[in-house]
Amino acid sequence: MSGLVASITEKSMESEKTLQKMLNQLEFRGDLTATILYLDIGYIAQTPKLSVDSNTSSRDDILLVFDGEILNYKELLGVNHRELSSIQELSYDSIISAYLMWGKEFVKKLEGPFALILFDKKNGQMFAARDQMGIKPLYYHLNNKNELFIASELKSIIQTVKKLEVNYSTL
Repeated sequence: MSGLVASITEKSMESEKTLQKMLNQLEFRGDLTATILYLDIGYIAQTPKLSVDSNTSSRDDILLVFDGEILNYKELLGVNHRELSSIQELSYDSIISAYLMWGKEFVKKLEGPFALILFDKKNGQMFAARDQMGIKPLYYHLNNKNELFIASELKSIIQTVKKLEVNYSTL
């Protein structure tokens, strides 16, 4: 089971430290080795170690980190899909193909439990989504510096909050 973290922040040591704290909260998922990549608009990481060759799109303009399983990958890929070595690889390929075909609306066509973060270099956009049933969770936090943090664990998001307070008026 992998864990996902990402941020839309300026490149800085503080941002990298925050992302590392977020990743440390995923320790219970097993292998904590992760690759942290800085993109033009922020950071993206996945555990176990993100492998650009096997766990992401082979296209240079799209980077995908993903946890889950796409059950309708054959339908999304159609008959012209290339031979891939695993169901996980098929899921990655089907997600990228669906995104290229339908844009952000592609998530409505995905069947199965999933959480994903997709970075489209060509458009300079980061996109996050999860399955409609919420089987694979995905949390986010927007702080007062307009920095966005995304993670598959709430414990990771708590690392981005400086001070936790209870808003009693909402209880």
